[in-house]
Amino acid sequence: MVRRGLIGAVTFVLVLAAAAPGYADAGWVSPTCAIGEITSHHVERDADGDVTIRLDGWSKWCQPTQLSRPNEQFGLGLYTDNGAWLGRLTSYNHGAGTTPTPFTYVVDDTASTPLLGGPLRALCIAYAPDQRMACVSVARLSSAQPPTIQALAPNDPRVLRPIDGECPSCLK
Repeated sequence: MVRRGLIGAVTFVLVLAAAAPGYADAGWVSPTCAIGEITSHHVERDADGDVTIRLDGWSKWCQPTQLSRPNEQFGLGLYTDNGAWLGRLTSYNHGAGTTPTPFTYVVDDTASTPLLGGPLRALCIAYAPDQRMACVSVARLSSAQPPTIQALAPNDPRVLRPIDGECPSCLK
């Protein structure tokens, strides 16, 4: 009897674990449609040799009356060869219609490499875990030089995976 109860409890826990939503499903309030742009990017190396990547831009809803939930957000996706992580979410300006919501994200490239299990390959602004609006590639010629940043299509194979984790410490 105890064995049957234990098996039932373990099965129940496994079913709950399998059915539990992932981070992006539980914490991200996504709009139905949004557009955005990365308007500038800068790579800097400080006196200690640490590298940061700064992205500036904007995002807005596709339709002025689209906002149905006051918490709708967009975020920065960090892509490596091993997966995709969310750096930070930004809430849209509630009641702003189609007025763009500006953003500035500063990625700590030096610290994020060990946290993510490998170097960054791309960064994207996304309005849902699998909906990217604008991306940049992060290319390295050598570990002694800072990376170079170039525009990247949101449907490039390097970013065709959903954001399924988080790394808030990857940003400054």
